[in-house]
Amino acid sequence: MNKRSASRDVGSNVRRTTRYGAWVAGVLVAAGTLVASPAQAIVGDSAGDGEKAYVAKIEIGATDRACTGALIEARWVVTAASCFVDDPAQYASVPAGAPSLPAKVTVGRTDLTTTSGQVRDIVELIPRTDRDLVLARLSAPVSNVTPVALSATAPTNGEALTAGGYGRTKTEWVPNRLHTGAFTVTGTRGLELDIDGQDGAAICKGDAGGPVVRAGTSGDELVAVSSRSWQGGCFGSEETRTGAIASRADDLAAWVTTAVTAPHTLTNKATGKCLAVPQASLDNGTKLMQWTCTGNSEQQWHLEKVAGGNGDRYRVRNQNSNRCLAIPQAGLDNGTQAIQWTCSGSNDQIWINDSIGRLRNLNSDKCLAIPQANPAIGTAAVQWTCSTNNDQRWTW
Repeated sequence: MNKRSASRDVGSNVRRTTRYGAWVAGVLVAAGTLVASPAQAIVGDSAGDGEKAYVAKIEIGATDRACTGALIEARWVVTAASCFVDDPAQYASVPAGAPSLPAKVTVGRTDLTTTSGQVRDIVELIPRTDRDLVLARLSAPVSNVTPVALSATAPTNGEALTAGGYGRTKTEWVPNRLHTGAFTVTGTRGLELDIDGQDGAAICKGDAGGPVVRAGTSGDELVAVSSRSWQGGCFGSEETRTGAIASRADDLAAWVTTAVTAPHTLTNKATGKCLAVPQASLDNGTKLMQWTCTGNSEQQWHLEKVAGGNGDRYRVRNQNSNRCLAIPQAGLDNGTQAIQWTCSGSNDQIWINDSIGRLRNLNSDKCLAIPQANPAIGTAAVQWTCSTNNDQRWTW
């Protein structure tokens, strides 16, 4: 992010004359369009170590595109939909589901030359069709990073906001550090927000999807995500205008809640089969097993966050039976088969979903596993001393 930015495609490293509607999506390798070239950042000040740790660096494909995003829940990042299409103007065409190119997110790493923070794959996109914005579900939760809160208040003309990004700066083509800049609201138009850089701040290529926030009483509040910019003052730009357009996020709380609380299958990484309640039983004590994945409701599970730990504790509730994944009688033994039971707050029903996808029972400190990575349908799901083996790793 530069302290100045031009109204161009923020998603490529290739220079091209564009009008104010040009797109901000960033790309890592120079290509023929602005959407298909290397990533750059806001022309602004370098963020201090650990500052705005919720800001995410997004890399799409081998070296195709790079953007910025914001962690809004342990498993979810919000960014610009235009990052995921070849032509950013066609952001509304982004399909729901897995991204067409492999994509990964780095969160909590203000300085990209360090090993701090966490890296996750993007496994699902949930796009808006009415604005340049998409939710990205991560392969595993991000712990020890506080997500940014969604604003519930619409921005107003003249309001002071801050934008962040990993895109081009005034002097760097591909910077290694998060930058932030001060902006002022100059207008609101339906679902979009006009902002202008202050003190030379600007949105640059690679800043697409970056958070635009206000300073709230309890911390930053996400108002919008960067979409398009003049890129005035960005490296390689001769533009002087520092205006930009952002997609509003202040009206999306209900939509986000629906997305992040939706059930998904729990798929064992070793066997490729799903945790299931046999015969869609509704009974307490039904023993759980793996089965060929069908997507039926007896294989769908809600991960419900509970208090404590590093924000990584969950109840795991079956969509069909409305009962929770549990270890019977709070057993501590290896090989104890998991069951479903009426949901409660007891520790035998609380699971720590860690950074490699394990589900560790809070009571027994053992992990949900498929014994010996047996691929057979009907194999019992049991608890076992935790290891890094794939038979204990689950994707949700």
